[in-house]
Amino acid sequence: MKEPLILVLFLMSLFATNAATWNGALSEDWNNPGNWSTGIVPISTETVNIVSGAANWPAVSTANAFCSSLNLAAGCSLSINNSFCLNAFGTLSITGNIQIGMGSLLNMANGKEIRVSEGGRLEALGASGNPATITSPDGYYSFSIEPGGTIAASFAIFEKLQVDGVNVHAGAFIDPAYPFSNCTFRNGISGGTLLTLNTSQNLLVTGAFFPANTWGGTSNVSKETAAGAVNFTDAAGTFSGESFDNDPIDRVIWTTPTPATDLRLIGAVWSKSAAALGQNVELTMTYVNVSTTSCNVFNTYIDWYPNQEAPPIIGQDNPYWFRIYPVPAGIPIDISFTVTTIDTADAGLWTSWVQIDSYGNVAESNETNNIYGPFYITWYELPAIDDLSIQYLQANNSIRLDWTYGHAVSVFNVYRGETFDFEPCTSNLVGTCGPGMTEFTEPLPGSRSFYVVKAAFASHKGMTIIPYQER
Repeated sequence: MKEPLILVLFLMSLFATNAATWNGALSEDWNNPGNWSTGIVPISTETVNIVSGAANWPAVSTANAFCSSLNLAAGCSLSINNSFCLNAFGTLSITGNIQIGMGSLLNMANGKEIRVSEGGRLEALGASGNPATITSPDGYYSFSIEPGGTIAASFAIFEKLQVDGVNVHAGAFIDPAYPFSNCTFRNGISGGTLLTLNTSQNLLVTGAFFPANTWGGTSNVSKETAAGAVNFTDAAGTFSGESFDNDPIDRVIWTTPTPATDLRLIGAVWSKSAAALGQNVELTMTYVNVSTTSCNVFNTYIDWYPNQEAPPIIGQDNPYWFRIYPVPAGIPIDISFTVTTIDTADAGLWTSWVQIDSYGNVAESNETNNIYGPFYITWYELPAIDDLSIQYLQANNSIRLDWTYGHAVSVFNVYRGETFDFEPCTSNLVGTCGPGMTEFTEPLPGSRSFYVVKAAFASHKGMTIIPYQER
């Protein structure tokens, strides 16, 4: 009576999903049974674990390979080359290094995911006429480069992707030596994008190819973060270009370089849209030389014109500038001012402009695209302290001020005058309190006195621009 039960248990174990761990005892050949903990080459229902301590790292280089999910641990490596294919029927979790070489393929099953996590690296490095390919034979898959993960790609094909395409998250990294140049993006899911670039890097991508949108995609490239700018130069295909990107902050540009210099401003972004007087704010300006050669004119400048309604003119005198020399070809570059002001006359909406080659010292192929603006920031005064109290301390013949304040600031300035309507200024400043301190004590003045306490982010007056240079 027990024999049928034994047979059922045997069949269940035979067809159960197993896990195989790579040990590389004999060689790097994936298809050698002696390199696996099970003594059997993995099949499509088996999870593969590649962990530290192996004698050799696996290579799919003698025949096609199969797995269910694959876990590639930190410090470990997997390569697919010699025009062979790894067929994955589950999720690929990458914290090591996976390489897809010339003519080779990574096939993902429908609904599965490639996830390159912190410390992981995926390389898809083909050659002209012999690309590396990542695809799905039966549907669409997800592809995510997580924060801390890296992708390197050149002469590769990315297709059959879910709505976010190749999704490079904020905090992820694209190898600048292999930044998707000469890669093809195609055959995505209807309503999706082919490539999402939310990394903070500035990148030059050369020769990317976006063929005719026969799949009903929404966009070729998507970028929704202000950090980082991407220059797609010499992109090809009828689905390439600005008309098809999803770039609400204008951080993706599509250019055809010229032999002559062409300096352009991509954008100027405040780190805050509104700030209190005295608070430090970063202004980041991004520029690019849309040319095949570097610009080597020493007196090449970028000028920022604050609080100015009309656009600047060439040669307009201005103290807030950078010298940019040399300007390499193609790659977007960021520069920043640190701006702060405590002058109440500066409160309100500022209209600003930026001009590159401000004095017209560079002969450019296009002299009409050197101004960016207007862009805006609002400065506001910090709220007054309206619950100031004072008490006499007889024990040490002193007075103590107390107050509350609901905003984080860097300093409280204490002023003393002889009339109730005195004007607080440097000459009647009697003390300061650091952040979080809301009381002040001093010896009893010899005459009747009045006090004002003001919150601030700095103890100076006037506008400070860092750096400030003499031209």
